[in-house]
Amino acid sequence: MQCQPEPRAARWLAGLVALAAGLAAAQSPDVNAPSDQPRWVDGSNVNLRSAPTLSSEVLARLPLNARVLLRAAASTVPAAANSGYCQVRWEPTLGGPVLTGYTACRYLGLVPVPTLPWLQAQLPDGSTNAQFDPLRLFWLAPSWAALAAYAHQLEALQLPAAKDEASAALRRATVRPPDAELERMKAHLALGIHGPQPKPLLAWVALQRQAQQVAGDPGAAERAAQLVNTLGLHGPVSDGSEPPGHGGVQAAGLVRAIALPRASPSLFGSQRDVAALHEDTAALSGRFGIIHTHQTRPRQSGADDAWDAGVWDMARVTTALVRPLVRSTVFRDGRLHSAPSHARRTQNLWGDVDGPMCEGFVGGFALGDSEPRIWGDYGVAEYNPARLPNPPGSLVVLHTRRALPLTMAPVVSQPLQLDRARTGFVRATQWHFDLDADGVPDLVAIEGVGRGPGHLDGPTKTDDAWYRLFFANIAGRWFVLGHDAFAYGCGC
Repeated sequence: MQCQPEPRAARWLAGLVALAAGLAAAQSPDVNAPSDQPRWVDGSNVNLRSAPTLSSEVLARLPLNARVLLRAAASTVPAAANSGYCQVRWEPTLGGPVLTGYTACRYLGLVPVPTLPWLQAQLPDGSTNAQFDPLRLFWLAPSWAALAAYAHQLEALQLPAAKDEASAALRRATVRPPDAELERMKAHLALGIHGPQPKPLLAWVALQRQAQQVAGDPGAAERAAQLVNTLGLHGPVSDGSEPPGHGGVQAAGLVRAIALPRASPSLFGSQRDVAALHEDTAALSGRFGIIHTHQTRPRQSGADDAWDAGVWDMARVTTALVRPLVRSTVFRDGRLHSAPSHARRTQNLWGDVDGPMCEGFVGGFALGDSEPRIWGDYGVAEYNPARLPNPPGSLVVLHTRRALPLTMAPVVSQPLQLDRARTGFVRATQWHFDLDADGVPDLVAIEGVGRGPGHLDGPTKTDDAWYRLFFANIAGRWFVLGHDAFAYGCGC
């Protein structure tokens, strides 16, 4: 939907070639080159079609700088003669079958599109890049981040700086007139774009390798921190402050204590079939290949707008997928509750105004229910399921391309005894869910019990079931699907 540039974008892309000396040939590749020559996509979400026609099925949308193999030029394929299409072979980074199809030859470059100064908001040293041009960036790769950066740029250039209360009041009173370029960008996102391809899920064997490296060299702080972050562990023990490096050692010990069941191909054939648990609307769009839209709500002037939040003339933005995927809640006992979801999310744009502390915060697990007792550890008087977003007994939420075939999945649970000094936990429960009842587990959930991070008073004095780790069987291999931790509080 967005691979055809706007007229102004076409001029900028031409300028991009001029700025990158020696790359002119990359934008006009020899379409009669021998087959299996590497090429790089120099557009955003370029269509890969089943045949060299505009009406043919779109097999995938190729991201900027995707590497493909030129199988045959248009002039060598009878069906594509004079069509402007080239036959290419593409291997998705998220797994799944290698795709062979047709894409417009004009979007194939001999080298990747370079990272030019105006594409980066910050310089390598962290300072602001004065050459950053979010408008150019938007039309090269349309995104909400680029639009928001352009809106912030409008504010910086056209509104008085707030140095004191008087100048802040003047800033609030300044009318934000519609900006023609911003309106075009809003309209483009309202029609819909594809999200960027998310980072591939980490394979279980790769996680085991990381743990072995940390265990073999506990002094490697950066490697240990990476493992801790991958697992989503936090708190004084897990962050390595008691003593230094100990968090990485315990994270490695936890991984080495886990034994996953044997996997073979089953329900999920690729990483495009199931979503990581915390992916937002844009990431879900990229993973499932579903267009997502951005609808903005304008700022309101007058007494009702006392908080004066917003970015330029926008107060809120709502993102949503144009067609639904399936959101399924998995319960401890194997129950499955599925419903269509557009992953709709509305976000306040606070701009220069500090938003309310803990806006939208809900304690507990993000993706499931918890033991009632754990709520007493940080001052909550009583456990009230009616206040919580997840139903009693729920364990995790999945996003899938297609509906799960069952409403009750076979499940096996087993207890694990753990060593606190080695893993940070005293015990755990491991569930194996067979989501399609074919005898092969599709999902593994692990719940660890130990001293939780707590809130303002530090770690809990009791052992809580505060941490969960999830794995998905994708094409017969286990991948880390995500993690979840009990939120004891949001701040002071």
